[in-house]
Amino acid sequence: MVKLKIELPTFFGAINVVRKVNDYTVTDFLDKLSKESWEGTFNNENIDLILNSFLNTYLRIYYSSFPPTRINTRTNLKTWISQGIRNSCKYKRELYLLTKNNNNNPTLKQHYIVYSNILTKVINEAKKSIIIKEL
Repeated sequence: MVKLKIELPTFFGAINVVRKVNDYTVTDFLDKLSKESWEGTFNNENIDLILNSFLNTYLRIYYSSFPPTRINTRTNLKTWISQGIRNSCKYKRELYLLTKNNNNNPTLKQHYIVYSNILTKVINEAKKSIIIKEL
């Protein structure tokens, strides 16, 4: 599959305009081209009118076969999230799933609670340090 990208700047990131080119869309495009009546295009004697008519017909079929789709790509505005915080959040999620599956283990539940509290404090400190740095 071939993707054509056009990036438009926005406040939060970029909007990518992508046209999907795969076997289905190419077949659709070729089918529409073969069914098009080109007699009106080439019956004129003025070369400029022939070219404009050809391009209009060709582009109409192209745009109908390969419609543009927008994909929003967001940039990370949360600069306080470090790789360590990401890893800790992932571990916290694993702990949560373990405690959810093992309701009978009070030490595991206590470990999860303590870990969650520590992670919350670390996240709050990271947010505060970024706010102070921006001032």
